[in-house]
Amino acid sequence: MLRLRATVSEADTDQVDTGATVLSDTALAEALADVADRGLADAVERTTARRSRAWILRAVMLIIAALVLAPGLSQMAHPPLGVAWQGFGEIEFADGRLRRIGRGNVTEAAWSPDGARIVVAASSGIYALDAATLRPIGYAAARAGTRLIGLSPDGSQIATWLDDALVLRDGVDLRPVFTATSKEWLGVSAVAWDWTSETLALGGPQGVALLKPRETSRSTLFPAAAGAARLRFSPDGAWLAITTATPETLLIRTDGASMFEIGGNSHPAIASDFSGDGRSLIGVFGHGVAVADLEAGSWKTKADRSGLTTFLWVSQDGKRAVVVDGAAIADAADLLTIDLETGQVTRRLRVPRDLHVGAMAVREDGAHALIVNADGLSIWDLNTGALVAASVDFAPPPGVILPTPVRFSDDGRHLVALDAYGGLRVMDATSGRIERALNENTDPFIDAVFSPDGRQLVADNDAGVGLRRLAPGDRSRQTEPALYGFDVASGRVTHVFPGARQPQFIAPSVMAYLPVERNELRSYNFSTATNQAWASVQAARIDAFAASVGPTRVAVLTDRTLELWDPGSGLVWRSPIALSEVDRVLLGRPLAISGDARLIAVAEPSLGIRIYAGDTGALRGVLAKPITVTFEASLENPLKAAISPDGRWIATVDNRPTLANTASSIMTVWRADTLRPSETRADDRERVTGIAFSPDSRRLVTMRSNYVIELIELP
Repeated sequence: MLRLRATVSEADTDQVDTGATVLSDTALAEALADVADRGLADAVERTTARRSRAWILRAVMLIIAALVLAPGLSQMAHPPLGVAWQGFGEIEFADGRLRRIGRGNVTEAAWSPDGARIVVAASSGIYALDAATLRPIGYAAARAGTRLIGLSPDGSQIATWLDDALVLRDGVDLRPVFTATSKEWLGVSAVAWDWTSETLALGGPQGVALLKPRETSRSTLFPAAAGAARLRFSPDGAWLAITTATPETLLIRTDGASMFEIGGNSHPAIASDFSGDGRSLIGVFGHGVAVADLEAGSWKTKADRSGLTTFLWVSQDGKRAVVVDGAAIADAADLLTIDLETGQVTRRLRVPRDLHVGAMAVREDGAHALIVNADGLSIWDLNTGALVAASVDFAPPPGVILPTPVRFSDDGRHLVALDAYGGLRVMDATSGRIERALNENTDPFIDAVFSPDGRQLVADNDAGVGLRRLAPGDRSRQTEPALYGFDVASGRVTHVFPGARQPQFIAPSVMAYLPVERNELRSYNFSTATNQAWASVQAARIDAFAASVGPTRVAVLTDRTLELWDPGSGLVWRSPIALSEVDRVLLGRPLAISGDARLIAVAEPSLGIRIYAGDTGALRGVLAKPITVTFEASLENPLKAAISPDGRWIATVDNRPTLANTASSIMTVWRADTLRPSETRADDRERVTGIAFSPDSRRLVTMRSNYVIELIELP
């Protein structure tokens, strides 16, 4: 049986650098970048510190002047580029999880009452972050869709909800301290938790139910509140506000179990919240912001403004509110601070908006706003418009799934993997600590290989895989497909091979690759800088190749044949096959060969996963049946195969699409001598996008579409 390592530490370091400017004034952009960089990283004493402080002071004055002169107190929230975006963490992951590169999409976020911590619910779990550094200080594994329904007034606990379960967790380390669940709670449309009375409110088609799960499972039902869309307790727990599809907002007096309506609007509230003192209810409607006195029981419009989309914050005294105006311009939204006594906008922060906006939250004092979108997570000062902190850790994965291969270095000490931006991360293969982030101004990388001495890394960006942003806000650059050679120590690009694909090192300083013409194989010697034809392979069109090193053999895949070549003597054998046009455009390497060239694996949708004998070319077995692929869900080849260097193991991945166009991912490790499975694992949520064996054939590393790397120890 295969064994997972019990616990492996995780450390996060993400760096993204680019020189592009975001603001129109270059000096202002540089000043913002410098100030943000110093705010996000620990200060380092340098001999030029005194001169730097003077420069920064002048830069800050320039920023202040620009902000003061901005019309209408409006600031454009673009993260300055050129910043080394960093997120450090020391979190233990169980079940052999070695490393998470990127944390998925954040769906909800909340500040602790003291503003020192941020809690986010992401597709990869729940995180507690230090608000100043965005460093993770707590983590809890949780399924995607977990909701945050409140932090306790003292910040010591958080309440979460998923499906039919309420879980109260420690506010820092996020361990569960109380859980209540019932099958009757499945399918609720809205949920709220009151810390004062420890009351749970559940909205559903039968009405709103109030119960105290610590004491009893019995509940009080209010049928008139059927179809609740949102529930909100007042700070003292005395009131519960219920928003439905009707224009009336319902209020339940929890102590007397009575209910009444607040009318006066022609449309239902988009969102609502209580003032800190619990005396008034503030609602956002299609026409503006309105305030209701709870005793009077009616709305009074305070700000006529169309285009408002949600409500983020209300002050303790109920005199100020922060709302989101989505009608400003097509690709941005305004965070407006409104004086509820005069109805005037007193502050405006404009933030980029896209389809990946996950969450927004405002600190309790109304000074800072947290924004999560496709660029990651960032915190902004609402008074000045300045960037306070940022992290690309929470940039969501791309909508189209691409291959995310993971590779060992030849000494087995390092791994290289791709992050959600298509950039490269070099990490320690034991601890998971990221040692270097390598990026280039190119389309997303889809593969990367180490040189045998580990000093160079060559990455393949292939063709037509779209534009990769190098940092938050960067959407401006793209280049032609090419191979990029990186010096691992410095991170510099040392070589570029335009149009080339599929790099593989065949000697300590010699790399084989497929040139743009794809009718031959070529090799490049990094020591002598010589580039020449290799292995005497000739074909009208080569789709893929894989080389063994002892003895040197080259497996070549064309649209009609699988071939094995000896670089010294020529063609060894040729086996007829037939690839479909879809096979030939999907991304990912469909060929694998054992180190001794005795086994060859082909993984193509129209063929399935086939194993061939290296000496004769005879078909030894089929490990996965052919499948039909469409481009709606992915450009990635759903079938993958890897052979251990010693030829003992074969690992296969079958990401077979379901009727709902999702993937049912099956990873299997086979004994190569019998072609019988030794271990099989299935996952109906996250597909395996990369697999690789360690050089000693004792470990198998996998990477999933949620950017989790797992390390498996082999017998």
